[in-house]
Amino acid sequence: MTGGGAIWFAGAFAILGVAVLRHSWGRPSRSLLWNGAGWAALALAALLGARSGGAWGVAVTVCVATTVALVFLAGAANERPAWRRSTRKERQSSAKQAEAARSFGARLTTFVVAGPLALVASVLLALAVRVALMAGGTGPANGNTAVLGLVPLVWPLLTFALLMIERRPRQFGLLAIVTALAALPVFTAGAAT
Repeated sequence: MTGGGAIWFAGAFAILGVAVLRHSWGRPSRSLLWNGAGWAALALAALLGARSGGAWGVAVTVCVATTVALVFLAGAANERPAWRRSTRKERQSSAKQAEAARSFGARLTTFVVAGPLALVASVLLALAVRVALMAGGTGPANGNTAVLGLVPLVWPLLTFALLMIERRPRQFGLLAIVTALAALPVFTAGAAT
């Protein structure tokens, strides 16, 4: 299974992995089996992508997985989980409408924290790795390649970690830690010059 055939299987397993994770995370309780199956399918997709086309195959596979995840995210952005849906009478009360407005704000905040803010933190961390590599004598091309390779790896892992944290202050704390880690090589390189 080499060549062009493996990339199709890699894409199929990427789609399957994201769909399984979406199903797992939509359940009222976490399931180690469903989560493990989803991550295993994504790992297999990455391996098949690497076997098919090396780094290019992995990049294509990640693009497929990211596109499918964005489709699921767009659909889920404005829906409430089934176990939190209120009955018709409760929805009609003004108190429940106020709660729904707050709930939308909480969902929007979660999206911003796990999406754009996590991306910014991931880019900063990747740029910090570039600064550290450049300080160690690596050429600019290798430093730039490290940035391009790290962002697609760090961003989903950071997003996953943020979504597993239930309390908002802890989410912001994790983002602050990642940002502080990103600033460390920049200050170290600045002090060395």
